[in-house]
Amino acid sequence: MGKKRMRDGSNPPKGSKKKETQTVKKKPARPSIGENNRGNPLGNKKMEVSDDILPELCRRIGARGTNKRMKVINEFVKDHPETSLRQVTMKFSNITTKTLPACVPPPEKHAGRAFCFFLRPRYYHLLPEDERPDEWKKYAKEDEVVWKEECKTKAKDKAKKEQKIKDMMEDASKLQASETESMDVSLDFSTATSSVANTTGFLDGEETEDDEPVKKKKKKRKIH
Repeated sequence: MGKKRMRDGSNPPKGSKKKETQTVKKKPARPSIGENNRGNPLGNKKMEVSDDILPELCRRIGARGTNKRMKVINEFVKDHPETSLRQVTMKFSNITTKTLPACVPPPEKHAGRAFCFFLRPRYYHLLPEDERPDEWKKYAKEDEVVWKEECKTKAKDKAKKEQKIKDMMEDASKLQASETESMDVSLDFSTATSSVANTTGFLDGEETEDDEPVKKKKKKRKIH
């Protein structure tokens, strides 16, 4: 096909048609996937924080703590693509506390309401020697006892929740069974009542069209 011409026979001016341009917005790469979008390099295995790299995470938090929680987590995931954002966040929560340990000096006050997260004393042994607080072993032992009690409390709470859900499911099953049984009894009672009513009507001599007696017609005498 030839090019379209104007009515006067001349060629249309260049650039008269506007080309539709579609702008494709690129999604920002997730820290857990990596910059090259490689996916999980470990396959289906959890991208958890291993014991080999845990000391590095502890050092980034430090005994004096940090008020830049998400920055520490994101940078750690970026430097260790074998981990995931979710797993690092969970590990960060497990190894930190908002309560200032007695062996750590209070941090400087900053503007705003930023929370400070401190490394739990039971992880001080993973820090370099020159970064550990004074008498750190004493506080590490105390924190170990506290941590075990916390684990027991969490286990009890979990068991209570599971038992509560189990009881609710059992109550629901019993209620459903009771309603089904009640419906069956109601249907049986309705059927029995209907049957008795039909039988009673028959015994009482209720006449129907078929039961009407045949009456003999009387002959009238003719009077002569």
